[in-house]
Amino acid sequence: MLIYEVPFRGFHYQVGEAKGRKILQCIQGSILDVTLDLRPGSLAYDEYITHMLSEEDQAAIVIPELCA
Repeated sequence: MLIYEVPFRGFHYQVGEAKGRKILQCIQGSILDVTLDLRPGSLAYDEYITHMLSEEDQAAIVIPELCA
């Protein structure tokens, strides 16, 4: 069993008029992003994917509407 001593920041999810895509980029250090699909009717509903982002790679990801 692996235990990581890093903070878990939680999922961000919006509905109604506030819902929208999110762009995520790490500008300092590194982060492990976990994106959870909460779109009703999606083939990937309730599944998640992970992305490792860091200041060195300068990558950004787009998180679709109704995903957390």
